[in-house]
Amino acid sequence: MALTPIDRIVRIIGQNQSEKMLAHYSMFLNEISDENVRESLDKISRETRHDIEDYRRLKNLSQHFNWELEKCFLNEFPQSHPIHAALVF
Repeated sequence: MALTPIDRIVRIIGQNQSEKMLAHYSMFLNEISDENVRESLDKISRETRHDIEDYRRLKNLSQHFNWELEKCFLNEFPQSHPIHAALVF
């Protein structure tokens, strides 16, 4: 059975080291799975997005996930490793 991208990352990095990253990922998925949240996101525009709490919360979770992912890779791979270039979001 093929692993999901997040499962592959955990297999490489390890469960303990990826714990914070997984927590942010899980919170993001829980939030975006909420129909009310998705409906509020459907109604925003580029100009109003920062006024919408759901948008700000998801953006914040996404940023924390990215930071934790970067930390995991920095701990696992030397700075010269090509995987770091792939993390440019």
